[in-house]
Amino acid sequence: MRDQLTQKELKFSIAYASGLNAKESAITAGYKATNASQQGHKLLNGSKSSLINKEIEKRIEDFQIAQGITK
Repeated sequence: MRDQLTQKELKFSIAYASGLNAKESAITAGYKATNASQQGHKLLNGSKSSLINKEIEKRIEDFQIAQGITK
């Protein structure tokens, strides 16, 4: 399961790619507001950070394509 994102991690990635900060993204994904800052930091820098960051990059690219922004 280390090579897959959970539903919450995927929701976090989408929220973060849409422009929310790490704390807001964690709350949007369903993490408790009381520790959302720490959870957001952990998601961006923890053991699954490479998977999460790849998903964020993919989502940002999708958003850019949808807006007509190309390289």
